Amino acid sequence: MSEKASLLTPIPPIRKADPQNQPAPESSVDVANASTTVDGSASSVVAESQSITVFQAVNYASLVLCFCLAGFAAVVLFRKASKIAEANLLPVRKF
Repeated sequence: MSEKASLLTPIPPIRKADPQNQPAPESSVDVANASTTVDGSASSVVAESQSITVFQAVNYASLVLCFCLAGFAAVVLFRKASKIAEANLLPVRKF
């Protein structure tokens, strides 16, 4: 049964494009905005504006703040633990 099991789905074969069916590239397409697909035909890519929403900005700021607070807490706890360990491990000298 395990010999027939497969975790990957089969990949369909890539079909080569016929030169007669290829659309003629437009002369008004910029070279920077053009991309080539698998079959070799050129297509234009519409530039989308990339911006983040207010929710994403607040979410990112809270993530950075939590990271900074966790680092600060780690430093404080490490200093406290090292003081306790130093007091417990070093013998008290009485003169």
